[in-house]
Amino acid sequence: MNCKENCKKYQQAIEDQQEYKITIEGTPFHYTSSNTLQILNRASINTEEHIQIQKRGETLTINSSTIAYMYIECKIVTLINFSGNNFVLTHSLNHYEELLNDSFFRINRQCIVNKNNIKKITSSNGKISVRLKIPKDKIVSITNSKEREFYKWIKKIPNFNEITEGIE
Repeated sequence: MNCKENCKKYQQAIEDQQEYKITIEGTPFHYTSSNTLQILNRASINTEEHIQIQKRGETLTINSSTIAYMYIECKIVTLINFSGNNFVLTHSLNHYEELLNDSFFRINRQCIVNKNNIKKITSSNGKISVRLKIPKDKIVSITNSKEREFYKWIKKIPNFNEITEGIE
């Protein structure tokens, strides 16, 4: 069973119930709308500190500090954590780019990187590349239009001088 089928099954189970009880900040509320429940779940879980995902029919909450890398390939958005586990995501990279804090940077159309996942930054023939720790030694190129913004972002990284090579 794939993720979409699990989501539909989960949504149907919620809609079959007549009343929902959830607690937000210790105050109980009663809702009869599954849309309201979904919006509240997204608002309370999908913040810059946590991301809610579906895996094998379960809803998991992932702390953003454990996210190493997010990428899109064949229209599938995937998250890789620092343990090397892969999670398929249901939203676009744009969505997650807006949610995540300053520890993350969208270096091109295909990926978002956590600053703690950068092993080395190199410049060669006018192109800036980033070598990642996870997936092991993966090299990703920075889009030309993002270079200036990337320079500002990497200078905030504490070990900036240790990870740069050929960057002015």
